[in-house]
Amino acid sequence: MHDQAMPPADPRAEFIAALRELADYLTEHPSLPVPYITTTFHVFPDGDTDGERQAGVDRFAAVIGAEPTEHNGHYMATMEFGRIEYVAVAISDAARAIYRAEMTYAGCVEPDSGS
Repeated sequence: MHDQAMPPADPRAEFIAALRELADYLTEHPSLPVPYITTTFHVFPDGDTDGERQAGVDRFAAVIGAEPTEHNGHYMATMEFGRIEYVAVAISDAARAIYRAEMTYAGCVEPDSGS
């Protein structure tokens, strides 16, 4: 007998439920450490072009009431919840190309041992 595939889960609902589960668990276990630095959740809008991805950030920014910024090919909008950031990022094709080029050297260069 062939198992029928389960319908696709709702990733949004699963993410929200997981956040609530984590918050409840940390509340129930006060001895567990939490990050002392800002924790960031990134979302990357879909799109085949820089403009399409940037438009996704613009829509995100409009909902959260933020002004998008651009730095080194990263177009982003941020909303903060205390030490938690929720950030939409569109990485330009040029910035992706630079990253891929830099990664071709990964493992090829090693620091001096200091001795």
